[in-house]
Amino acid sequence: MKKMIFMLIATNSVYAAVPKTNLETKLCHSSKEYITTFRYLESEKQFSLERNDIKKIADTVSRGCENAAKRFIDVNSLLVKAGVQTADAIKIAMKYSNQSDEGANTYITIFKEAFLKDYLDLDVKAATELAEKLSFDKDGDAVMIKNDFQKIVRFCLDNKGLDLSGPRCAEIATKIADYGVKYNQEMGYVFTELFTFLTKKSGADLATYKGLELAIKLTENGPLVAKNFQDAYKFAISKKGLDYSKSEAINFAELMTSRSMIKK
Repeated sequence: MKKMIFMLIATNSVYAAVPKTNLETKLCHSSKEYITTFRYLESEKQFSLERNDIKKIADTVSRGCENAAKRFIDVNSLLVKAGVQTADAIKIAMKYSNQSDEGANTYITIFKEAFLKDYLDLDVKAATELAEKLSFDKDGDAVMIKNDFQKIVRFCLDNKGLDLSGPRCAEIATKIADYGVKYNQEMGYVFTELFTFLTKKSGADLATYKGLELAIKLTENGPLVAKNFQDAYKFAISKKGLDYSKSEAINFAELMTSRSMIKK
């Protein structure tokens, strides 16, 4: 049933191209954004908004420049249909009306994948908080954060043997997204590459739960961790290298991987 709630309300507004300018300014069709927002709220009788409230909301949205009304409508429609109280949905939507298109799209994507039953199946409150935390409270690139989140969600769904709950997967996704912000680089693929080597028979051949915890721990050391661990482990286990036992080789690889970055 959750799937049905995410058909966002389409708007008939045509977003005209903004004229080019050599000035370091952003040109805005503010009147259009105000009018589009006003008409939308006025038409949604179930919101039971007073006319003055509609005017105040439209005024706030109009300050968000191009596509502000669309961002507001998309986020608000999504949340209301998910069961968020109208006042709370409007408050969040107003916030994203003044963010970038990428920021709003990141919020929408993360909320959907956190909330939908086929994904993390979190309750609406947890999904709302998670989406806001990752798309608004972070300083990193919104698209990068979204990509890392989706990469980890797909990892959780594909690895059924790990039996990861929605909240646990959300926790892992948040950590990996944080690492991405730290290094200003997508880290989801680094984490999954490292986990694969840690758990495959031709790699370190660890139990999946051990591989998971170690991959989370080591990924904090940056985008070179997967390569450093693999190179160190293969050299340590080789008879032409250090000729270590498996446990010794893993310890050596951990040590080398912990040096994947230094603080200047």
